[in-house]
Amino acid sequence: MKEKNMLPSKPINRAHNFNAAILLSLFGVLLSGCYTPPKQTVYNGPRFQEEAYVNVVLQFMTWDSILITRPEIRDNGFLQLYSRDNLSPMLTGPQVGHEMAVVMIGWTYQDEQLAQVVTDWKTLLNGCGFKRVVCLRAGPDNKIDGLPIIDDTSLPVDATKKTASL
Repeated sequence: MKEKNMLPSKPINRAHNFNAAILLSLFGVLLSGCYTPPKQTVYNGPRFQEEAYVNVVLQFMTWDSILITRPEIRDNGFLQLYSRDNLSPMLTGPQVGHEMAVVMIGWTYQDEQLAQVVTDWKTLLNGCGFKRVVCLRAGPDNKIDGLPIIDDTSLPVDATKKTASL
């Protein structure tokens, strides 16, 4: 009795399929390795270097998400989240010095929106009695020395115009 051959009539060349897969993978790697991201401009403007003199540091995400990181105000070990509406009472009290306030603003704010946010912060903080308000571009951590200055009420107007377009 003849045994039936279960193999296909044409043998599959596994080596050919393997070589094709390697070739396609290599092509994909080469293609993605050729990507060049757009050039990012290097910031050459003024950087903040006065951390030791700051009374209040605020991290601004939105007007409903503001953290006060200096002085540390914690609730059950966590920094409290403030909105624009409930922030002023925390900043006007006698327990907070009013020489200088720093606001760290994220990179999502640009151009006209950034200019409006800076104006609103200066109005709010000057209204709370701060003599100097500095707006900085937020960095990767809570350090403020070395961050780019967006606006500083103690800088001449020409210097702040140059930095507002980060």
